[in-house]
Amino acid sequence: MKLKLYIVFMLVLPMIISSCDSSSDDRYSSRDSVDRLGVDIGVNEQRMVAYSNKMDSYYQTTTHGVESELYGWFDGWNIGQRRILKGYQLYVDGILFDRAGAKVKVYPHYLERRGDQGAEELYLFDDQQFIEVDLCDVVGDYVRMSLVHGDGLLEFIDVDERGVIFRSKESGGYVYLTSDAEDISLKDGSIDVKVGSGRCVHFYLIYSKDRSLLMDQAAVAASMSHKLKRERADRMNRLIQESTYTQTNDTLVNRALKWFTLTMDGLVTHQRGYGIYAGVPWFNEYWGRDTFISLPGGTLVLGDTSTAKQILDSFASVQDTVEDSKYYGRIPNIVKMSSLNYHTTDGTPRFISQMMAYVQYSGDTASIATFYPTVRRSIEGAMKRWTNDRGYLIHADNETWMDARRASDLKSYSPRDEAANDIQSLWMDQLLTGIKFATYLDRTEDARKWQAMYDKVKTHFIRDYWSDKRGYLADRIDPRGVADYQLRPNQLFALKHVDDIKKKKKVVRLVWERLVYPWGVSSLDHDDPDFHPFHLAWSHYHKDEAYHNGTVWQWLNGVAMQEMIEIGGKDIAYKLFHNMCRQGMERTGVGMVNENSDCYPHKGGDYPRLTGTYWQAWSEAEQIRVWYQYFMGVRPSDNALDAITFAPRIPTALTDVDVEVPIMGGHIRYSFLRGTGLMDKYLIHSDGVVTKLILDFPSFSKRVIEVADGDVIEVGIGEDLYYELRNVVGEVIKRETLDMDEHRRRKYLEGYHEVQNVLFAQPNWNIIYPVLEKAYQGGQGF
Repeated sequence: MKLKLYIVFMLVLPMIISSCDSSSDDRYSSRDSVDRLGVDIGVNEQRMVAYSNKMDSYYQTTTHGVESELYGWFDGWNIGQRRILKGYQLYVDGILFDRAGAKVKVYPHYLERRGDQGAEELYLFDDQQFIEVDLCDVVGDYVRMSLVHGDGLLEFIDVDERGVIFRSKESGGYVYLTSDAEDISLKDGSIDVKVGSGRCVHFYLIYSKDRSLLMDQAAVAASMSHKLKRERADRMNRLIQESTYTQTNDTLVNRALKWFTLTMDGLVTHQRGYGIYAGVPWFNEYWGRDTFISLPGGTLVLGDTSTAKQILDSFASVQDTVEDSKYYGRIPNIVKMSSLNYHTTDGTPRFISQMMAYVQYSGDTASIATFYPTVRRSIEGAMKRWTNDRGYLIHADNETWMDARRASDLKSYSPRDEAANDIQSLWMDQLLTGIKFATYLDRTEDARKWQAMYDKVKTHFIRDYWSDKRGYLADRIDPRGVADYQLRPNQLFALKHVDDIKKKKKVVRLVWERLVYPWGVSSLDHDDPDFHPFHLAWSHYHKDEAYHNGTVWQWLNGVAMQEMIEIGGKDIAYKLFHNMCRQGMERTGVGMVNENSDCYPHKGGDYPRLTGTYWQAWSEAEQIRVWYQYFMGVRPSDNALDAITFAPRIPTALTDVDVEVPIMGGHIRYSFLRGTGLMDKYLIHSDGVVTKLILDFPSFSKRVIEVADGDVIEVGIGEDLYYELRNVVGEVIKRETLDMDEHRRRKYLEGYHEVQNVLFAQPNWNIIYPVLEKAYQGGQGF
């Protein structure tokens, strides 16, 4: 049988090799570029569109110019957390350009609206404070551009021979509207341009804090815009063609992953130091918690370890280092242009864990010594002021990610003091990172002390949080020492520190069927008396009351899919992943993932209203991270500095996959071909990577293989597993056939069968929810 499988494998091997071994230039040139990713938006659709300059600003609009109920106040140009202008309007021979009736195509790098009068194009540029608006294929003789001030945002102050000058009332800076056309005229704060033989007109919006620099910047914009457009497109192409790459038999997933990669990258900015916008429109600032959750999917798995390092350094520079401070050792949760806020507990351990992730992805072990003082302060500060007699990391009622409070008295809408389950998991992660770094640097006393604290927390954790009767973990231990068993998704984060696989399976199944809807993960079980079916129900309650009490959070999909995959449920996890791809491509901001949604559709509907930001970093980052780390299965090995786990869990719906994942200074790339009942095949390449590669397939013993740059590993899986390691010149270094490992096989099958009949949670309309029976007295509106 083994010989037969080997023969079959060798027959299909040339086809796999041909897909992997083409030259780099051929491989990249055949891949979709940003110019091929345009999304057509119908006249009857209304989608949000936004672009950032990757520095400190973004421009928001809608596809057809109709103001959004939720987001319209933020339309236009926003710079450094200041609204600059509401928008602009174009006229052809005095007639307003018809956006509502235009054929709209949204690209990752620009927006096109095409109508009977011409084709409008909108561009932002990397690290530049100007916007270009073009109207091409003009049917007419004159084009006018005027600005929509919006709530008096702009004040007209002057004209010169080439343009119109305004002052921004919010920022104090200046906006200059100009064009590179030869024949222009200025009137009433607008600019008229005579259309030349090329039938294309270019307008530029320049922003500067210094009025004297406007003219010089306008000249740069006009002369450099073509080059800057190409540079921006080229950078984006490298992200989706060279840094990471996925191609499968599922075209929706292929396009969505490219879009998510690019829009995620648009939120990675350097507004105040380096960081990641939490979300657009109203979180264009750095939230520590959001940044650290977003860091793996937003930078590390995309190969941008240099930016990840800059983000870590930026946040480390604002750590609280005052030893008698209440927050000594903490990393701030909010970094605004002019303020810092340390009022959170989970941000700091997440930050420390991402230092470990950075080292693992980059291979930059030299940075451990640089990171160590920050790590030590964070642990020692927590142990001194924020731990109890069981070693738990304690905190205030709203110092977890569920942080909404009532404005009138600051009472938490979902109190989770004093020891939430996810906080204990993060605290154990923080301690493990500290132990690993201390051991690496021979700081044995620190390692010993922190190991003792880790052992203490882990020993108490299951005893205090687990309920055999309920079959899941308490959400918190309250200040009285009483376990609170509200069923929430937070326990999914703690499963990594639960050794009992049976307990894990119970939790994952229960959470999935009670909290994981086809459109995302609810923050509270619908049987709970405090459950809020709708995020937005202004006639009944303030939206923050529902924020963590039923509202769906798409970022939680990441840990839900990860834990489901880990116990054998790759196919049900893939359904959720696929749904999010469809949502991002068809329902929300184009190519983006929302922050929230109602938990229930309104009666008569089949999909809930999407709420929160339409462009949310951690939602997108978690979708990307889980794809590469758990579905594609390439990730750093747990707590190891020099090993890569290769544990693909390819969904049954995918029959062929090509993937490249940047890690440790190079790439692991592989092709997968599903067999016809006999054997699944992998061909794995090490490009620029020297490491231990841990082959982890669920029914077979793990194998650790030393790989060098250029090595190739062939794997065939049927009734047994065959692998062959060849070096760069094709010499066979090692060949082995593995029988099934009965213990691992049994564990896998138990999990697999456990989740085969798992269903998504569904709205329960039979319950009369108390929150919908009361009237909100605080007023209506947003």
